[in-house]
Amino acid sequence: MKTLRILIAGAVSSLLFVSTAWPHAHLDRASPAERAEETTSPAAVTLTFTQEIELTLSSIKVTNGKGEPIPTGAPENVGGNRKSLRVGLPRLAPGVYKVDWAVTSVDTHRVDGSYTFAIKP
Repeated sequence: MKTLRILIAGAVSSLLFVSTAWPHAHLDRASPAERAEETTSPAAVTLTFTQEIELTLSSIKVTNGKGEPIPTGAPENVGGNRKSLRVGLPRLAPGVYKVDWAVTSVDTHRVDGSYTFAIKP
């Protein structure tokens, strides 16, 4: 019975170590921020993650309130920061916009998410 408890404790410890040693990338900050109400059109969407990401396996897509895609440039890192991802934007009209993102972190895990921001007239 004592051996079984030791094995279980070891297994639990291993799982805890693995979960802290290999965290997935999570969105840390966004510009424009989630639910932001901007008064001018932003020049770009910039996302910063908690872990380095693989640029070639990551994307940002922006759509307007009708679900129509907004043309953006190709994603790039900001100033060589491999935790950041940025796409340029054309001048946006007042309205609500949705940002859909998907990234693959250096630990090879893929995560995605979305949020909205608005431009007020």
